[in-house]
Amino acid sequence: MSHIGAAEAVERGELPSHHDLTVQILSAFGVPREKITIIGKNCTTTHDEVAALADFLSTKPEASVILVTEFFHARRSHWTALHVLGSDRRIAVFSAPGDGFDADSWWRDPRGAAAVLNEYSRTAFYVFRYGRAALWLAICLAAGIIWYYLIRGRAAAVCGTLAETQAARSGSP
Repeated sequence: MSHIGAAEAVERGELPSHHDLTVQILSAFGVPREKITIIGKNCTTTHDEVAALADFLSTKPEASVILVTEFFHARRSHWTALHVLGSDRRIAVFSAPGDGFDADSWWRDPRGAAAVLNEYSRTAFYVFRYGRAALWLAICLAAGIIWYYLIRGRAAAVCGTLAETQAARSGSP
């Protein structure tokens, strides 16, 4: 599991850290502490967590990965893992319930709607920041500019031809 960056309350000692709580929960469910590995240091983003996972797996090329996350976060987590770890790595995503709303009724809860909308904006950011969306955007923009000037040129040629035809019909040069 990832070492998550500490919040202020954790730094002040008022609350246990995210990874300490997760170790306690896993231990309560019977997972031996020696089987729990904390990876990375102060991860604050999904990309940080997957980069820490990549470092951890660098000596384990045959290992497969199961990412456990909430349903609304699963798509971006999977995309990030494929992007960072490579598509040759076996990656599965397990969508765990959380936060009091689920995939079948997230829109009924303001927290669910906010989480899903927030995730869409984060996904768009990740595609531009870590993916090749900027390249595709540049290609589409260039194609649009070329198309615009080609159409404009054709329109000018058609207008010129129409003007010549009208002039010939009216007898003026």
